[in-house]
Parts: sequence; C-alpha cells; structure tokens
Amino acid sequence: MNKNKTELYVAGMTWTESCELTGLGFSLGSLPVRYLGLPLMHRKLRICDYRPLIDQLKARFTSWTSRALSYAGRRELLASVIHGTINFWFSSFILPKGCVREIESLCCRFLWNGNITERAAAKVSWKSRLRDLITWNKTLCLKLVWLLFSETESLWANWTKTHRLQGSSLWSIDESKQSSWIWKSILKLRPLAEQYIKCNIGNGLTGSFWFDDWSPLGPLIKLTGYSGPNQLGVPLSATVGSVSTSSGWNLRHARSPAAEHIHIMLCSFPLPSLSTVPDQYVWQVDDHVAETYSARLTWDSLRHHGTPQGWENIVWFKGHIPSHAFMTWVANLDRLPTRTRIATWIQHVDTSCCICSNFAETRDHLFLRCNFSEQVWTLVLKRLGYRPVLFHTWTALLAWSDFKDSICPTTLRLLVIQATLYNLWYERNVRLHSSLSTTPQATFMKIDRLIRQAIIARKSRNKFRNLLSHWLKYSS
Repeated sequence: MNKNKTELYVAGMTWTESCELTGLGFSLGSLPVRYLGLPLMHRKLRICDYRPLIDQLKARFTSWTSRALSYAGRRELLASVIHGTINFWFSSFILPKGCVREIESLCCRFLWNGNITERAAAKVSWKSRLRDLITWNKTLCLKLVWLLFSETESLWANWTKTHRLQGSSLWSIDESKQSSWIWKSILKLRPLAEQYIKCNIGNGLTGSFWFDDWSPLGPLIKLTGYSGPNQLGVPLSATVGSVSTSSGWNLRHARSPAAEHIHIMLCSFPLPSLSTVPDQYVWQVDDHVAETYSARLTWDSLRHHGTPQGWENIVWFKGHIPSHAFMTWVANLDRLPTRTRIATWIQHVDTSCCICSNFAETRDHLFLRCNFSEQVWTLVLKRLGYRPVLFHTWTALLAWSDFKDSICPTTLRLLVIQATLYNLWYERNVRLHSSLSTTPQATFMKIDRLIRQAIIARKSRNKFRNLLSHWLKYSS
C-alpha cells in the first residue's frame, strides 16, 4: 500500500482520536471524495459534483470543432466516444435532469453546428433518431437492481444485501424512510425493474411469496393488498418454500375472491418442498429470457417507439454509407435547408433553384425535376440496367427504392440512390457557396467512383460479393 496515495476516513471518533491515527502514516481525508472520477456521497448531486463530466465533454467537443466532419462523422463520434464517456456515469447514478439536459444540449449543438458555443439549428428533433439520454440513464441503472437478485460477486451488491436489505425483499423497502439519495434513486426504479425480473421457483428458499413475480398471477401482494398476509396466514417476509410442505400448501381457507384465486393457482403449481433445484431469477423482456442483464433488450423495451414509417430500411439498410444515409434521412423528412425552406425563416430570400434558376428550389424539384438532376438520373438508371424514367415525386422515388425485381439487387439500388442524392446536394452547395459547377457526366463519374469504392470495401459481406459485377454489367 502506498501511503502517499492513501487517505484515512473515520467516523464516530473524536478529533484527538483521529489525529492519533495519523501516526500510522496516513493523512486524514474528508467527504465528498471521488473514486475513479465519480463523486461518492449520500446526497443528491449538485452542479459542482457533475461539473467534471460536463468539462470533460466540452473538452472533447472543442478538440473536434476545428475538424471538417460531416453530420454522419459527428454522429459516429457521439455514438462511440461521447456515449462511452457518459455511460460510466450513467451506470452508477441517476443523474439530475438538469445535467442530462445539458449533455443533450452539447451533443445537439455539436451534431448540427459542429460548434458547442453556438445555438443548435437542429434540422430534426433529437429524439426522432438519436438516443433519449434520460431513458438511457434509467436503462443502465436498472442493472444495479438486477445485481441485488443475481448470483454475482459484486462487492456493492453483497454489501447492500447485508446492510440495507438485511434479509428483507427489495420490493418491500419503504423509500420514504431512506436517507441516502443514491439508494432512493435505485428504489425509484423498482416499478420499471419489476416488469423484467422474474423468479423461477425451485426449492422456494429464496423467492419471496408475496413480492417476487413467480406465479402466473404476478406478485401476490398486488392481488390481495397488504391484507393478504392476514387473510392467508402467511407472513409478509415468507419465502415460497416456507409456505409448502411435502403434503401440500400451508394456507388458511380463502375468505376473499383474491385469496380464492391464489388457492386455485397453487393447486396446479409444483410443490417447492419436493425440489432440490435452487430458485433462479431471470431478466425477461417480452419473450426473451436471459440469465444476465441485457441493456440492449431493455433499452428497446423502454425507449419511445414512433409510428413505423415504412422507409427505415430504405435509409438505414445494412451496408449504407453513413454520410449518404444521414443526408438521405434528413432529405426524406424534408428538413434540408433548400431555398424555399430558408425563405420561411428569412424574408426577401431568392427561392430560385441554385442549379437551373428556373423554378423554386424545393426538395422534389432539386433532386428529381431539375434538368440537371434528370440527366444524372438518366445516366444512373442506364448503368443499373433500367430504361430512363423520371420520378416526379419523392413518394415515387421511395416506391421504386423498395421495389424488388430481377434486374438489379435491392442493396445496389439503395446504395446508388443515396449516392445520387448526396452528390446532387453537393453540387447544389458548391454552386451556391463557391460559384463552381460541373456537368451531369462529371457528377455521374463521382457516383460511379463512390459505388465502386463502397462495394470493394464491403466485398466480404454476402450481399456485396456480386454487386460490382452488376454495377459494371451495363458500363459499356
């Protein structure tokens, strides 16, 4: 043990007694203290307590601001680096909502502006595609509840069972009588956790008769209320095994409909006293039963599910190019800053198309009806083996994207559509901001190069092995 890196924390001792202990060579420490960067305290976190996390995130964002990153590149950094940083905190505490909102604000500014010092001009609502951090925080902290039921070597779980639960069921603890903020925040997760924690009864020595979800009726205490123990003569702290004998169940006669339901259910339930298999707790999400906690399944169950749109697989198909898919997603929601949309925010803005200058620059015109776009689509369709056809509406383009035929694999068609949309938008921006322009043939050559590179990079995947031959089939 390194005395220079060790501090001594005491409780219930006088100042004189504490000073005498310093003779051992340890310095006295005082609360609050940080362990592995996390604040250890019994009270609710204040701004000064989680400020190091916010400062760490700001330092990350500031170091990336000067880099030329696409929206998709920023999103990947958020999903990997930033979420990796906050997950350490999210797995330990239910952070104050003010802290989580500030993190979401920083992420939103970085994603849409590339700069956290400017107000975010968000094109799409954060929760439309990106992760709701408050729900994600609860999802990760549910593992703390699970550790109290699973057979684990967690030091925290063993200490909590010994000193806080003291043989009682977690479900029976009175939250209002607890003093620790962290412990209270864990107890507040019980309504969520009870949806997933199930008890498979073996010998019945562990499962709580009243509180655990072990029967087809669910937790029995919810069926009878707290009068149930008196009705059936079963103590509130009883285990399932303590209520059974080798000859049957040791219960009082039913005096209420709820008690009668329990009697009927137990008639078809195997007697725990005849089993030698220990009870087992499982984490069950819908039809998925796991012996360990699953954050992925739990998050998918808790998160908000929007109304299915039908275009998700067209935008986020397997093997997509991230920057192309992100731009297609925003375009599909009609959130790109075309001139007609800008005109709704700012007065006296020229709404004519940046490419042809003949019609108003709407999404459908820019990508589908503009003369330049039509020529590009003609070249693209010929390369795919189709007769040239014009898409007059976005709905028509989506319908063709999802159409299955023997001429072209769907994956190749989606890859080409997104690359075409991406390059048309790029051409529009170059003309607007740099006054430079290219021909439809030159734009198609860029698309051709992008498709070849994407297929070669993914050639080990089953769906991409033969795509290059399909793409080059009509190149002559």
